[in-house]
Amino acid sequence: MVQTVVFNDIHQFNDLGCEGKSCDIAARRANKTAVTKTISNKNKQQYSLYPNPNAGSITIAQSINDALPVKTEIMNETGTVIYKTDLFFNNGSTSINLNNAITGLYLLKLTDTKGNLYTVKFTIIK
Repeated sequence: MVQTVVFNDIHQFNDLGCEGKSCDIAARRANKTAVTKTISNKNKQQYSLYPNPNAGSITIAQSINDALPVKTEIMNETGTVIYKTDLFFNNGSTSINLNNAITGLYLLKLTDTKGNLYTVKFTIIK
C-alpha cells in the first residue's frame, strides 16, 4: 500500500504513526518549503518532492540513499507521459527541469529496481 501525504509545514507524521527522526529525514532537506512525500508500508524507502507547487523545477529526495536507478515517469492531467527516464540520486537527491510544462496537476511515478512503486502528485504554476 502506498499513501501520499502533503505538508505545508514540515512535521513528523504518517498514517501509521511516526517512528522518530526517520519520519522526516528527506523533508528536512526541503528547507521547510512545501513537501509532498510518498510513504510505503512495505519498505523503509520514502521519496519527497519539493517545492510543491513549483514553476517547473523540482527536487526529489530519498530518505535512504540508494545508488541504483529509479524508473521515472511524469504524467499530466490527461495521463499523457511528458517525461520518462531512469533517475540516479546523488547523495539522496536529484532534480528535474520541466520548464516547458504548462500550469496543471502532474503525477510522478517512481519504480525502484525491486519493483516498488511510489507516486507523488504535484502542481506546476506558471
